[in-house]
Amino acid sequence: MIFFQVSFSEAVVDRIAAIVNQEIITLSEVEKMARPLQAEIETEDRLERRERMNEISRKVLERLIEERLIDQEAKRAGIKVTGKEIDSAIEEIKRQHGASQEDLEKALARDGLRRRTSGGRLRSRSFARSWSARQLR
Repeated sequence: MIFFQVSFSEAVVDRIAAIVNQEIITLSEVEKMARPLQAEIETEDRLERRERMNEISRKVLERLIEERLIDQEAKRAGIKVTGKEIDSAIEEIKRQHGASQEDLEKALARDGLRRRTSGGRLRSRSFARSWSARQLR
């Protein structure tokens, strides 16, 4: 038998921000996505800043819920988005914005994202297009 001694100050604690069909979105996920947006708030008024930060967090949470719902629907419908489709979507974004791969990586880093995270968002968007096309047939 192995026993681990962990003090309360060492325990990692997170809060549940939302539950989407039994899938949890944590407060730390929301904060991680909101942080770069909140850093751009330019106001001296503490109350106004707090209100704007809360609004950003609310919108980020709504976006995460939407993404989870899309991902769940994709799984339910059996629609799979391939890596090739994600790469194609990334190339399209770069083309639309006249950006290089380096520009894209810098923008993702500035927004606190990684390519894997953005790939998940692109997968959700690609699914939405695939699902819409399937529904129109």
